[in-house]
Amino acid sequence: MLKMDLPDQVRAAATRAVAITQQGSAGFYKFMTFFSCHDHALPTLAWQIAREHGVPVDQTVAAQMIAQGLLNTPNLSSIDGAPSRDRGHRRQGSTRDCV
Repeated sequence: MLKMDLPDQVRAAATRAVAITQQGSAGFYKFMTFFSCHDHALPTLAWQIAREHGVPVDQTVAAQMIAQGLLNTPNLSSIDGAPSRDRGHRRQGSTRDCV
């Protein structure tokens, strides 16, 4: 194994982690149609921090995931449209849900 100094090891690990989170977020939205803090908000924050530290982030994937998350925010305009407590289930009449 090639020995790397710590900053290179950290940068390589962060680069792999960003790619994994982007793949996971993209996979989430292939099957789910609601906003998820764990699959949208937290990865988006991690990608921003990665960018700030010079870790590569696939901007195309990031933009698609941000748009998808913003398009699928819960309908809070009335009590009938409020998110259900049941994970992944929508209340009758609601078009969106939040986990």
